[in-house]
Amino acid sequence: MKISHDTLDDIAGELDAGFHVYLNLDTGDYQNIIPIEGEMFHHVDKKMKEMEKEKLNEVENNWENYIVLEEMNSDEAYLVMKKFAEQIPEEKFRDKVLTILDLRKPFANFKDLVEPSKYREHWFDFKKQQYIEYVKDQLREYNVEFE
Repeated sequence: MKISHDTLDDIAGELDAGFHVYLNLDTGDYQNIIPIEGEMFHHVDKKMKEMEKEKLNEVENNWENYIVLEEMNSDEAYLVMKKFAEQIPEEKFRDKVLTILDLRKPFANFKDLVEPSKYREHWFDFKKQQYIEYVKDQLREYNVEFE
């Protein structure tokens, strides 16, 4: 099976948003589902919870050959932030970002420092590309090819 760049991009975005992605290895179809046990699930209304359960049941009952892709864990996400920080060309800002990553609440501190900065868009582009590579790495284990 081959996956297009657009599909990779879409899957990466869904994972970054906190969804799990169920990928049919026979057809290449995928379904994004809010993790039933996840943090996101506690904030949705009853109707949405039922819709997500129905989507999950549909996949589990009708797809024979599928995998579940999940968002990066906190260690992986931390390494992406660190990798981004290390390539910031402005030394003073780079050092500041690297320092806050070693403090308490590195995710919140990183967001508060980088997102309002001139590096905001570069960060989002970088993270998106890292998520695409993260998805590719997982899919290579299932001999999925990329267009």
